[in-house]
Order: sequence, then structure tokens, then C-alpha cells
Amino acid sequence: MLSIIIFLLSIGMQLAAAVSALLLIRTTGKKLAWILISLAMLLMAGRRLVSFSAFLTAGAKGDPGTSEFIALIISFLMLMGVLRIGEYFQSIHSTETALKEEKSKLEAIIAAIGDGISIQDTNLKVLYQNQIVKNMIGDHIGEYCYAAYERRKHVCERCPVIMSFKDGNVHTEERSSLTDQGTRYVQITASPLKDTTGNIIAGIEVVRDITGRKLAEKQYRDLVNNALVGIYKTNVRGDILYANNALVRMLEFDSPDDMASAGIRARYRDPEVRKVIIEALQKKGSVDNFECELLTKTGKIKHILLSATLDGEILSGMITDITERKLLEAQLIHAQKMEAVGTLTGGIAHDFNNSLTAIIGYATVLKNSNITQETMKGSRKVISQAAVKEFNEIYNTVISVGRISANFFKTDKAIQDKFSYAKTLGGMNQTKPDKPVPPPAV
Repeated sequence: MLSIIIFLLSIGMQLAAAVSALLLIRTTGKKLAWILISLAMLLMAGRRLVSFSAFLTAGAKGDPGTSEFIALIISFLMLMGVLRIGEYFQSIHSTETALKEEKSKLEAIIAAIGDGISIQDTNLKVLYQNQIVKNMIGDHIGEYCYAAYERRKHVCERCPVIMSFKDGNVHTEERSSLTDQGTRYVQITASPLKDTTGNIIAGIEVVRDITGRKLAEKQYRDLVNNALVGIYKTNVRGDILYANNALVRMLEFDSPDDMASAGIRARYRDPEVRKVIIEALQKKGSVDNFECELLTKTGKIKHILLSATLDGEILSGMITDITERKLLEAQLIHAQKMEAVGTLTGGIAHDFNNSLTAIIGYATVLKNSNITQETMKGSRKVISQAAVKEFNEIYNTVISVGRISANFFKTDKAIQDKFSYAKTLGGMNQTKPDKPVPPPAV
């Protein structure tokens, strides 16, 4: 009875091992290998069946021999081995599945970043490219990056990957290349990839297409450089960080570098004005249309309107040249003063004419009248008094006009040279008689 049990256990375990081996085909994907192993186990089980059949034919008598126990042990070990191998491969399969899922997630994250990513080994061979890099420059896995990306036979100068290999830090470079669509600009950021011991095993490049930004910067730069007003950027210390062409021309410099070497402090006619501007910016953050005076490289004075904003230590803004406007305003004021003087002078002439007309009229009446000497003497006194009164009024008006004119003319050397009587008017301004001298009695 024991022998029958041993035979059946041995055959059952061999068949179970064969079936388990077949099931591993699905887990490992190695179909031929596991089929051959299963076939070998089935043949061994078949041999045990033949032995069991012979044992039954012989009457199933006798105790099991040593060989039967050995066969049972071998069958047991075969089954346990296949089951353990199955667990091992199942663990590998689960790990591979998890890795594939993680890889899919990582690729989805990399794709969502929007930048190209490539990995180069320490010999600069391309190990990996995401789809964005492939769309930019094609699939070059296995090639040297300098040959694939730059079409060179040697390592590029200032290669960010090489620099990251040397110092272990992150490095960024901007590059340009000519393509069928025109010049393409990219920003490359390289960082080292290290193993668990800290050794650098590869370099990761993040490639960002900055063509749009570069074109926008060029358009902005062209707009600023061609602006009619001065545009600048300085720091609080007074260093000129940027000046457009209009500002360079306005202040009579040869180039932006020439202007930057001189600094901004020397451009203010009154150095205290810049301190006032800085204080206002620190309080309010911006200054609009602040009127002040700047000096050109040759020492000329420029009247300007300054607008600025402060961002940390950086000042930026615009400068408008109003020198011509200030000159026109001065000329307008001069013209208005001349108009006022002309109006006053016309009034004086009118008053003088009226007074002379009255005096001449009275004298003519006396001359043609048949009156006595005594009457004429009295009339002559009245006429004389009236003439003195009118003369005093006209004299005071003339002195007032003279003083106004003297103040006007002395402010403008060009007008003094043009009108020679300005000195005379200046002298009148110093004259302060207590009373005008009356005309001689008639």
C-alpha cells in the first residue's frame, strides 16, 4: 500500500511541475524553453507510470525500495524548484511591469515639460532623446552629440555637458544654428547625472527653443534703438547699463560704450538733482516728467524731461530733450514783453499828441484873439500850468516804460546789441528825480 502511495505522489508531483513550467510561458515569454522543460518532466512522469504499471502487474507486493524514495524526493524537488522559479520570474515580471509604468509616467512628464531632453554618456554619445529633441534635430541615439547636433568632428567650445562633468555644477549656454526654416536659437542647460556612489555617469541636457524670444528681443531692441527719445538703464551707483542711439546723440557721445565709460553722474549740471531723483524713486517707485539740466560731452546744457522707475538697484526710463522748446518759450516771452512795451509806447505817444494839440490850440486862440495884455498874461499862466501837469504825467509814464524796458533788455545780450538805445533805457532806470523840471515860461 505504501509503495502505491509513493508511486502516485511521485507521478502527481512530476505532472504538477510540468504544468507549472507551462504556466511560466505567460509570465516570462520564453515559450520554447519552458515547453522543453515541461516535456522532459512529462517524460519522467511517463516513465514513473510505466514503472507503476509494472508494479501493479506484479501483484503490487513488497515494500518500496530505496529507488522509489529517491524518485519521490526528486519529484518533490522538481516541483518545489519550478514553483520557486515561478515566484522569482513572477517577481521579475511585476518589477518590469512597474518599471514600464514608471517609464511611461516619466515619459509623460518629460513630454509635458515642453523642452527637449537628451542624455549623453561620459564619452558624449547620445543615450536618450525625447520626442521634442527628435522633432528638433532628428533621432541621433548612439551618435556623438557634437557630430549629431553641431556637425563637428571635435567637442564644441564651451560645451555645457563637459563643463558639468568637470565641476559637477549646472551650466547654461545659448546656441544658434541655420535650418531650413531660418536661424533657430536654443538654450542648453546641462547637469551631471550621478550614480548612488556620487560618480558622474552621464550628462543631462535640457534644450529649450528660444527662437521666438530672440526675435521678440530683436524687435524690441530695434524699436528702442530707433526711438526718438532717449531710453536708458542705470544703477543707483551711477553706472550706465544701457543707452539707446537717441540718448547717445542727444548727449553728443560717439557710441553707447563711450557714454557708459563716462557714467551718469557727470552728466548732471547740478549733482544734487540726481540725489533728489533717487530719493523720489525710493519713496514713490517712479518719477514722471522731472525737469532738469544735463551736460553733453562737449559741455553744452540740455534741458530735459526725465521719467524713471526703480526696480531694486536698477533705474530705467526715458529722457526727452526740451532745449529747443525752452528756447522757443523764451522767445515767446521776449515777444510778449516787446508787445507790452510797444503798447505802452503807443499810449505815451497818444497822450503826448493830445497834450500838444491842446497847448497849440490855446496858443493859436490867444494869438488870433483881440485881448488885452493883462488878459493874455493870465491865460498864459493857465496854459503853462496845464502844460506842466501834462508833462509830469507823460514824464512819469516814460520813466516807467524805461524801467520796464531796461529790465527786459538787460536779460538778453543779443537784444542789447541789436537795440543800441538799451543803454539809454538802462540809464533812465537809474534816474530817480524828485520832480521833473518844468518847461520854461512862455
